[in-house]
Amino acid sequence: MWIHGVIFAGIAVFAAAGKRWPKNSRKKIVFIMLAANFMGLFLTYTQNQNRIYQENSYLERKPAGEGDYTRELLVSVEGEEQQKVQISVPEQVSDEPEQESEKEEPLSRQEILEQEIQQALQTYNQKRNEKDKYYLPSQLDGKDMQWEQTPDFSGRYLAFLGIAAGAALLIQKQKKEEEKRKKRREQMMMDYPGLIMKLTLFIQAGMSVRKAFQKMAEDYQAMGKEKEKRYAYEEILICSREMEQGIPEKEIYERFGKRCGQVKYKTFSVLLIQNLKKGNQNLLKMLEVESIQAWEDRKRTAKVMAETAATKLIIPMIMMLLVVFALLLIPACLTFYST
Repeated sequence: MWIHGVIFAGIAVFAAAGKRWPKNSRKKIVFIMLAANFMGLFLTYTQNQNRIYQENSYLERKPAGEGDYTRELLVSVEGEEQQKVQISVPEQVSDEPEQESEKEEPLSRQEILEQEIQQALQTYNQKRNEKDKYYLPSQLDGKDMQWEQTPDFSGRYLAFLGIAAGAALLIQKQKKEEEKRKKRREQMMMDYPGLIMKLTLFIQAGMSVRKAFQKMAEDYQAMGKEKEKRYAYEEILICSREMEQGIPEKEIYERFGKRCGQVKYKTFSVLLIQNLKKGNQNLLKMLEVESIQAWEDRKRTAKVMAETAATKLIIPMIMMLLVVFALLLIPACLTFYST
């Protein structure tokens, strides 16, 4: 029972320390663990209560013709260490044969004790001579004996299974979050050159950075609800809304760089902040340099992604090659051995 208490304490620690995980996911994982541990606790209690046999306890014999069966019990003599004993319970009409040890080598103390217990069982039940009951003696050579069922650990297994399920769910959730962050990072890096180019063109057309941001946000919104979500332009849209709320541009650009979280976008936000002090002319020169560098980075990124995709195709190609070999070789082998 105590192990379930330890599990409850561990779940409580997990619930308190796991605040950095999404709230809904944390609730689901904690619920699964608690439910499994409660069911395991109930199972442990119901399966292990009344384990100790009282005096004149017995095991039911099977009806004639169904054969003997074996039951494993724990027995201790005069408070000594418990040991497991395999009791063969005969069917109702069968005679109880005397068991003789076939071992020629010296027996250990435990083996000798087990033989004595088996002999005591046979002698005691021969005296009782009950048809459908197989009694458990309470004494062995004047020493008190205590019988009890072997403990049932299915409740513990159920509790540990719940913990394993919660851990698997947590790992899966963390993996999905990591994949989402990776997709966001890759998409933003791919969109960065185009974003810089659009901003450069708008500024060259006479727009201020503020107007250029608002124009890009409007164009993105005009694509409608069916558009694919572009994380970089979502951040631009947030900046446009903050501008409408009257937040200072410097603060808006700082927030923009922090939300994007990537070095390129942080550099871009620094350029925008510097523009507030130095003007659009210097900004255009810096944006042109940044645009050229961004396109070169995108080419390298695309090349790496293409190589990665080609590497992932190796295993399917090998499998297809093996299938082709099988289609060619199997008929040839069958033809060869049939002739």
